[in-house]
Formats: sequence, C-alpha cells, structure tokens
Amino acid sequence: MTTHDEKGEVEVFEGEVQQQLNTMADLVDGKAWGVKYGKPRIYMPSMRDRKVYFAFQDYPTGDDKNLLGGACLLIRIEDCGQHPNWYKSQKDKIFRRLYRESLALQAWSEASPELARRIMTLERDAITASVIDEVGGHLVNGRVDEAEARIAALESETDGKEV
Repeated sequence: MTTHDEKGEVEVFEGEVQQQLNTMADLVDGKAWGVKYGKPRIYMPSMRDRKVYFAFQDYPTGDDKNLLGGACLLIRIEDCGQHPNWYKSQKDKIFRRLYRESLALQAWSEASPELARRIMTLERDAITASVIDEVGGHLVNGRVDEAEARIAALESETDGKEV
C-alpha cells in the first residue's frame, strides 16, 4: 500500500503494520481490525449495543518504529431512549475501566513496548485520572525517564497485590 504525504510518497507495508497492531491488541486484550482498509483499530470487549475501540488517527505516521501513531479511545453507544446523562455516565464508566489500556497504548507509541507491558501488569485501580495526566504528560513531552520512574513507583506500591 502506498500513501502520500506533503513530502511525496511514503511506503507503508501492510504486513508490518498488521503485526504491530496485533501485538498491541494482544497486550490490551483487544481485537485488531482495519489495516487493509487504512483505518487500524483495536476493538475492546463490550456489550452488544456499544462499540469501544482505539483508533489510530495519525496513521500512517511515516515513522519506521511507530507505524500507527497515537491511539484515541472512541465509544459509541446505540440510542436506546435513555436520558442523555445516562449515555454520558456509561461512557465515563468505560473510560475509567480502560485507563490502564489507554496509558499502555500511549506508552507504546511515545516510549517503548516494554513500558507498555509494565503498565499492563499494574492493578487496574492503580491507574487513575491523575496518573494518566502525570505519566501521559511526561510521555508526550519526551520525559520518558520520569514516566518510567512513576510507573516504577506504582509497581512498588502494588507489589504483592493481585493484578
């Protein structure tokens, strides 16, 4: 598959992208889809009336290492006649349930697969909105050492607890 950017043509090898997407999906217990359509996604398990997935809106990145770019969590709930506040509360619950997976995918994109794996070994409750803000901020700003230090601190806090 060939894509075009502002500098000209960029070759994107579907097999490599699919392999990276499959590996990332396995890490977060999701299902890879859409590389051959140019819309790579990782679908997460959810109820029948909901679509929950990570979309890679920067794809193709042109980067040899990070082929997919950053992941964006999208949640779609079919209209079932509920009050709008109900839909919002359901989306909020899903977001909170997927904090760990969101941070792991960000770590994969910004830092390394190893840091992403370490995040996925943490207790689900250890990853809060403030941890997402702190570690995510470190990753986006290139402060990988600080992000790794914060994850190490969380690992030591949760040692001996069941994941």
